[in-house]
Amino acid sequence: MQSGTTGINTIRIYNPIKNSEEHDSEGIFIKKWIPELAEVPVELIHEPWKMNAIEQQFYNCEIGKDYPFPIVDIEETRKYASDIVWSFRKKEDVKVEGKRILNKHVSNPNKPKNARNKKAKPSQ
Repeated sequence: MQSGTTGINTIRIYNPIKNSEEHDSEGIFIKKWIPELAEVPVELIHEPWKMNAIEQQFYNCEIGKDYPFPIVDIEETRKYASDIVWSFRKKEDVKVEGKRILNKHVSNPNKPKNARNKKAKPSQ
């Protein structure tokens, strides 16, 4: 379900910048494991490629030399991935599988109690 491929719940495509800001807001982990960013201030640590030339020089981190340029555009690739996953969720077999998963793992409070607890009898 976390990958968004079961056909139920919402599609989850995690944003690495948002996760970085939420889980390492001060950049402590980043600065420990990426020493090239050690002098970069917190307000730039999560997206160092956005530093201008003067900031790069001042913080001793030249993008493209000391630290790489981004490999992908996060927004563009998020949209691309989202379109692919949503296209699968429109398929009938995915919808059927989603219903099967919901029936198995989600209880319906509107169902009579004896119907929820009743085991299906094997066919003869």
